[in-house]
Amino acid sequence: MKALIIPLLFVGATLFPTARSLAQMESPPSFSVESNEVLVPTSVYDMTLMDLPAHSDRDASSDEVRNLTAKNFHLFQDGKEQVIRSVTSRVSPLFLRVNDNLGPHNEYSDTPRAKWRTQDLPGWGVPPGLQVYVIAYVPPESPLGSCHRIKVEVDRPNSVVFARSEYCNTQHSPSDSLNGTRFGREMEDHAASDKAGKIGLSLQAGLFYAEANNSRVDIALEFPWNVVNRESERSGRVYATIGILGMVYRKDRTLVARFSDLGCCSLDLPTFVRGGLQYPQTPEGQEKANLPTAYETQVDLPPGEYYLAVVLSDGLKFGRIERSLTVESYDRTQLGISSLVLCKRFHAAAAKAELPANFAPEYVPLASNGVEFTPAGDTTLRRGVPLFARRGPREPLFAYFEVYEPLLTKQPETTVQTRRSGD
Repeated sequence: MKALIIPLLFVGATLFPTARSLAQMESPPSFSVESNEVLVPTSVYDMTLMDLPAHSDRDASSDEVRNLTAKNFHLFQDGKEQVIRSVTSRVSPLFLRVNDNLGPHNEYSDTPRAKWRTQDLPGWGVPPGLQVYVIAYVPPESPLGSCHRIKVEVDRPNSVVFARSEYCNTQHSPSDSLNGTRFGREMEDHAASDKAGKIGLSLQAGLFYAEANNSRVDIALEFPWNVVNRESERSGRVYATIGILGMVYRKDRTLVARFSDLGCCSLDLPTFVRGGLQYPQTPEGQEKANLPTAYETQVDLPPGEYYLAVVLSDGLKFGRIERSLTVESYDRTQLGISSLVLCKRFHAAAAKAELPANFAPEYVPLASNGVEFTPAGDTTLRRGVPLFARRGPREPLFAYFEVYEPLLTKQPETTVQTRRSGD
């Protein structure tokens, strides 16, 4: 199958070509299970350096404790020490800095097919990489669905350890990390209700043909970051619990797909580490650097009639939104066209080459001719109103879609072209 990807630019009406949980809930599962192993990401910092006044002038990585081995760690599950099988280490970026047409912002990802986006952060520095130790151990047998408390200690004076505090023995996709947790179950109740909640959500879903009997559904969600529940300290540290759950049902209420993710603060780390010391050490600065305002993910669906329910929760209040989805069969011998997805942001696709291998590795970008487009959750066009100005520039709007050539067995092959009206 050959796809022709045509980005279109709209300006106005003219067409041109081109933590700590505030609700004190348990941390969601932070570990992946490979075979019978649990993997526990852990970071260690020198406590004597963390609170020095001069700390704000240094890179956060200068406080990391490096070169530790399995002999330095102790891991406890439900109060009982476990045998550590191995400890590996890596330097992992906290955020991916993306510069697009509207400004620089942070993106981060903890699941294979999804990513979060923060507010634009013009003029702010890039956060340092994070030294992560991955501790592997074989857990004792436990009932499916049970959750267990985890504690990591280190044999090193004046050190502080940051690691997730729980894992749950559940069988689910890596793209459904809240499945089986109390936080996830609370959002399931919200998804099954008819209430919209108190957090306003905007959502767009587009369909792209991956193969004859399967389509890729691109889902983009946006929400106001400044209304989510959070706790800010005078030092600039920010704590919040922000999670998302998506449920795809058939018309008979049969569940066919789901996804879930934790947006903040998915690492139990102090905010100066998560946000990087180059950011303003104020509550407002750290909130903008850490709290997400948008989410993108993808799910695969066979032909059928569906409806999608998405819930976003901050631990105390939630938002809920629904969309109907119609996935049609695709005849590969016929000309095909995807949904029209509206976008307001784009950036150079070359930046993808700089991504770490584990940054949303299964996410398929909307890219054409060296440019990657970001689907908009909120597709409403607004006229910008700068401070002290009555009128401002219109928001940009781009339309992205894919055209699929028919696969013919006889010659001559057809040639597919697209063009804008008026050419």
